[in-house]
Amino acid sequence: MRWSDSLDKAQQIAILLVTASLTLRYDLNTICIWLLLVTWLLSFQFKSTWNQYKNQPAYWVWAAFLLLNALSYFWSKDKDQSLFDTVSKLVLILFPIILGAGANITEKRRERILALFSLTITTTGIVAVASAYLRWQKDGLIKHFFYHDLVAGQAANAVYTGWYVITALALLLLANWSFLFKGYWQILKWSCTTFLMVFLLLLSSRLLIVAFVFIVLPLFLFKLFKNSGKAWLKALLVLVAASSIVATISLTGNPIERRYRAVMSRNIQIAFLPDYRDTIPHFNNLTLRLFVWRCGFENVKEHQLWLSGSGNGDTHTIQNEKFARLGLTEEHQEKSYNLIQGMNLHNMYLEAFVSLGIPGLLLLLIFVLLPFFYLSRSSQPLFFAVFHLTSLLFMVQESALQTQSGIIFWAFISTLYWQDVKRQKASATKLNFKPFVKS
Repeated sequence: MRWSDSLDKAQQIAILLVTASLTLRYDLNTICIWLLLVTWLLSFQFKSTWNQYKNQPAYWVWAAFLLLNALSYFWSKDKDQSLFDTVSKLVLILFPIILGAGANITEKRRERILALFSLTITTTGIVAVASAYLRWQKDGLIKHFFYHDLVAGQAANAVYTGWYVITALALLLLANWSFLFKGYWQILKWSCTTFLMVFLLLLSSRLLIVAFVFIVLPLFLFKLFKNSGKAWLKALLVLVAASSIVATISLTGNPIERRYRAVMSRNIQIAFLPDYRDTIPHFNNLTLRLFVWRCGFENVKEHQLWLSGSGNGDTHTIQNEKFARLGLTEEHQEKSYNLIQGMNLHNMYLEAFVSLGIPGLLLLLIFVLLPFFYLSRSSQPLFFAVFHLTSLLFMVQESALQTQSGIIFWAFISTLYWQDVKRQKASATKLNFKPFVKS
């Protein structure tokens, strides 16, 4: 076997290791990313990689966002935090180089990567449910099967795990599987799908459950009827499943239903009080986010952060100072103080705005919205449409690119998308074929 063939095989193994470790411990995932980087360095394909990289505008936007984060080091007072934040975002340039431009990912190999991700998150779910069952047997507490308790001990919390799960469900239901999950292997596909639907419910992420019912399932029905005019039985089963989900949540007293009821709380004003020294704020998930967002917007106005932001090292500092001015200090409100100290903004768009000003927000919006203009060039338009749409919505409630749970996962799947778009375009060019212009 030639050296180039051996290296290509090693690179594909490294990619699969990165895929399998996406939902596992971050130190393990980091090791796998470094292994992938080493295989790319040993290939010495620097010129061809550069030629691939420079022709993909999306990667330049990612690089500009990373560069702006790096430059904000100079106006951040907390240099250590700024450096840590920038280093944690290096995948925005590493994945496009070593995965998007430097790796030979054919359609079959891409399917293998995506299938492995689905199987990995299914395995993660099985381990989580089994662990919850063992804890329930000891103390009889049903809470072990829901929300953050369900994934206690896992690398990612329930919300981020829910993001992984809905992505896997979109893959299994909407992807065009040309090489895998054929014949009897479809049993595995539908077994994973069934389990992941239940797992998503137990994770109790309100936004993602709504996204599954009103985005993923309708698109699955669309795909069914598009590919087969006689898809009534499957459609009926899907509708029954969706109705069962809604009925279970709505008509039974369960932790999921209580989380939705909390959204309807009329105590929204608790997030907008001028002073908290003489008030015990009983924040729920919604009002806590509203309070943190309010402080973020007020910090932008008070500190005139419109153009440069606070710097990626100082966002937590000015937020903590704002909390203190409102009376949420350890002296006055110890419980609330411990809850919100060092808390990120739980909104990636606002996080970018406060940290990097309008330029950072614009760059973020560009690379979040840009994929929607290229979906017709992808071999998996429905799946990637769901991934990018759920990511866009997810970043409204989470600072996804500020956490290892979010940025590695998002950058990995997004890089596969842009690599797919580039490969489809190259294939069309070789065939002298214009796939997006109807004759």
